[in-house]
Amino acid sequence: LRTHATPEGVLAAADAALSAGEPATALQWLQLLPVPPADAASRRAMALAQERSPGLAALRPPLPAQPPQLQCDGPANQPTCGIRYSHNLPFTLGSSAYALAERGEWPAVLVLTTALLEADPGNIRHHQLHANALAALQHAEQAREAARQALRLPAFGTLPAVERAALANLAQDYPLQAQAYDEAEQTGTLPSASLQDAAYAAERVGQVAPAARRFRAVIDQVAAGQIALEPQKLQDVRVAVGALERTWGASVGLSSTGGSSIPGSFSTGGRERNAQFGTELFWRPQDWRGYGTHADLYVRTTGNVHAATGEHSGWPSVQLVLGARIKPLAEH
Repeated sequence: LRTHATPEGVLAAADAALSAGEPATALQWLQLLPVPPADAASRRAMALAQERSPGLAALRPPLPAQPPQLQCDGPANQPTCGIRYSHNLPFTLGSSAYALAERGEWPAVLVLTTALLEADPGNIRHHQLHANALAALQHAEQAREAARQALRLPAFGTLPAVERAALANLAQDYPLQAQAYDEAEQTGTLPSASLQDAAYAAERVGQVAPAARRFRAVIDQVAAGQIALEPQKLQDVRVAVGALERTWGASVGLSSTGGSSIPGSFSTGGRERNAQFGTELFWRPQDWRGYGTHADLYVRTTGNVHAATGEHSGWPSVQLVLGARIKPLAEH
């Protein structure tokens, strides 16, 4: 019977074997195809996946609602008959993978997307879901490499801008992430739920004005009840706005100490006290700002308003310091 099977009949038999969890039988049927059609690739990949992960229910695709049909053409006394069968297995498996992802069943999603990519390595949607599954399972290095592979596909540009931004973030391509969010904002396709991510993306690449604008939009939308944010996270957003928009600052201080203010001198035991002042004025260049990093140029003055015996006070005691202060790490 197998010797005379048509390609449609072979695919129908292979699907029945896959649905029953019999990968060896499915592979035997597929070997009968002299020139395997494109539809055979997904069946072969699924059979190999079943062999690697026996018993995984997610790898048993349901059979199509329309069973194989025997169709005959020609005269009634000499008809030409053949099997008519249609089953878009990659679509069925892809739908199953998305349903599993919604339920948080990421190990099964990973197995499914691995098989789907073996059959169709250029499918951007399957790459996207594969990278997300790796990230959800905390395989950071593998997720980053999977996302970078997706970025190199010609079909990457067909994804919506927000989805491109998410993949670029996973790949740690931050300029590309910021560019995608810019496009989404310009085209009016940036959803409220992505505003905060878009703000951080802009801040990461030094786009101060867009970052501050988006953070302020988050605050406004929280106030309007359009999005929900925990109080601490909302406070973090307010702090971020202040840090981004701060370009200069000043401080003045007064202190009183017992004894001499001259380094190395002996204390008078608090009977004579020094009254000292200090001022600082700083400028924070926006062009030097990074993601959580900045540099300040400052001028600082210190001096004595009142000094112990033998020390200067007033203008003769004033010291002027010019300097730079750098915050090189975002986390500290």
